[in-house]
Amino acid sequence: MAVQQKILYATAMHDNPRKKVLFIITKSNFGGAQRYVFELATALEPKTYEVAVACGGNGELVTRLQNERIETFEIAGSQRDISLFKELQALFSLVKIIRTFRPDVIHLNSSKMGVLGSIVGRLTGVPKIVFTAHGWPFLEQRSLLWRLMAWLGSYLTTLLSRQVIAVSNYDQKHSYMPGCTNKIKVIHTALSDFTLRDRTKARETLFPQDTIAAHSHDIWLVTHGEINQNKNHTKAISAVAAFNRSHTTKIFYVIIGSGELTEALREQAEREGISDQIYFLGYLKEAREYLQAFDMYVMPSNKEGLLVVYQK
Repeated sequence: MAVQQKILYATAMHDNPRKKVLFIITKSNFGGAQRYVFELATALEPKTYEVAVACGGNGELVTRLQNERIETFEIAGSQRDISLFKELQALFSLVKIIRTFRPDVIHLNSSKMGVLGSIVGRLTGVPKIVFTAHGWPFLEQRSLLWRLMAWLGSYLTTLLSRQVIAVSNYDQKHSYMPGCTNKIKVIHTALSDFTLRDRTKARETLFPQDTIAAHSHDIWLVTHGEINQNKNHTKAISAVAAFNRSHTTKIFYVIIGSGELTEALREQAEREGISDQIYFLGYLKEAREYLQAFDMYVMPSNKEGLLVVYQK
């Protein structure tokens, strides 16, 4: 992936040394899109590229980037939910950041930063604008009006960008962008090497001994990701509850991640009568290292651009 991105950044650029690349993303937690930004930012050759990342907040992404000595900028007002005041605040913040860093390339990630970043990039004269669509928002299961507005925003971003990256063939096929077909290229998300902990050590690290003992005869099922509407944990919990009501062998369902729907899911588990069969592990750094603790993995997403695959 990094090699393909380097070629893409270099296209239509002059031969001046140290091209400046600014990655822009809405939030600074460490989900799949943030890992994508982190791995690209740290993979680019320092002798060739000067790299910086702009994002909202000071979360895990910022901490990891600073540990790698990558310059970071905070986008004031950047958040997932839409607010007119916050959008204007983020817009002016982006203008200031771009004028300070003066990038040759801005690489936009997330739908909101795609719209704001592409507009600001054009207004400030950035030579090259790249946008990665980590799943089109208009493919989400929402109202027709919401999806229409999301499509208009995505179409505007595509029109203003020099190049658009789709992370899956499905997203390229279902982009529905008249006149922009040649702009949209598929570059699948890469997977860096990692170490897998063995089953026993992984379980002992993650869970108390009494929890391990209580579920020693259960089927261990895990999902990993931000706890929001798109990930559709609600349906997974209902499926686990239905299975456990009709089978002697139970499913022990572990949810790794954090997000705004955590408490709602806890309440759902209680209503379904399976509170003791669902374990909310919270955010876990390098969660993929612990996958051998489990028997099965589920990704019940309503919408997913391309899952950051963990299977070795």
